[in-house]
Amino acid sequence: MPAIEPFVPRPKEEPPPRLVRLRFILAMVLTVALMIGVVALFMWLPIF
Repeated sequence: MPAIEPFVPRPKEEPPPRLVRLRFILAMVLTVALMIGVVALFMWLPIF
């Protein structure tokens, strides 16, 4: 039979700071913008 252990409540996880979320959103926007720019550049260049 397993031993009975006392209940230990887990500490509440704090949400990430606002700056971390803001930097993540900024990184996603910049990544998408750069991808669109690269695709537009390749479509504009006359590659045959």
